[in-house]
Amino acid sequence: RDNDEYQATLRLPPPGRYDHAIRVSVDGGFSYTYADGQPAGSSDGYQIENAGDLFVGDQAARVAREGQVVISEILYDPNGIPDNLGEWIELFNPTDRDLDLTTCFLEDATREQAPLDGVIVPAFGYAVVARSLDPAVNGGIQAAATFPFTLDDDGDVVSLVCRFEVDRVDYDVGLEFPAATGTSIQVDVAHQSLRENDQGGYWCEGAAGGTPGGANRDCGPLEGFSAERMQAIFDVHCDGCHTHGAVTEGLSLDGFEAQTFNVPSTQLPAMPLITPGDRRQSYLYYKLSGEHFQLPGGQGVWMPPAVPFPPTTIERFGLFIDGLQ
Repeated sequence: RDNDEYQATLRLPPPGRYDHAIRVSVDGGFSYTYADGQPAGSSDGYQIENAGDLFVGDQAARVAREGQVVISEILYDPNGIPDNLGEWIELFNPTDRDLDLTTCFLEDATREQAPLDGVIVPAFGYAVVARSLDPAVNGGIQAAATFPFTLDDDGDVVSLVCRFEVDRVDYDVGLEFPAATGTSIQVDVAHQSLRENDQGGYWCEGAAGGTPGGANRDCGPLEGFSAERMQAIFDVHCDGCHTHGAVTEGLSLDGFEAQTFNVPSTQLPAMPLITPGDRRQSYLYYKLSGEHFQLPGGQGVWMPPAVPFPPTTIERFGLFIDGLQ
């Protein structure tokens, strides 16, 4: 009947421009009536010139949500190019849809922002944001946008924000993250995800000049920290994590070695003999991994006290201890 209301779902054809009209069947498809039917003898309401005009274009890119775009490579200390021309940040889209960063911005530890209007990160692809758009001066980089802040060579924070934080990397040069001069640092190609790209153990030096806009490389297996690197990490993160009587202090690895001790176990007599080079028998490892337990009359303190170390860092501590002789 006239003035009835109908609702339909359109299955969109390939991109193009189409006429469309609506027809209704009340007998299971034996006959159809065009919507808003006209008197008998007419074309029953359908005229080509009056048909609806439907345009089907390419699917619009979505706005990125948390973890849908990740920071995958950073050049903070370019070789032979001033920082204000040669620094860049690479973004990776691990999803199967193009993602629009028009409402987003990058920011550093000082909260200085770089709008990303018009930047589209293609599905399973990359976009590079650099200090300069000119390939003649930025090292030949094809950049989609620019950022005004300087990346600190000693460590910095890079955040991607789209009304909320989409991704963040806090790189601490020479501690959990690698130190690189003249080349980039990049996250392992198999670990380009929100939960893994903030762990320094999954980052390594890029190829000479980096791979801006191209696939990252395999960083290889995790390696144990050196004693010097472990001490540097403790100096930063473990202030106050060692309690000796009434004194709270940091942790020193001076003279640290694997030893066995001829001490009778009166509290836990079933404990195995401590042997060198085995993390599972190391009190230090249990404290670092947060697996320590409380003994009668004693107290364990998580290291670091505030936030636990990420899994890759704990694994590299363990590899260091396993290598002791």
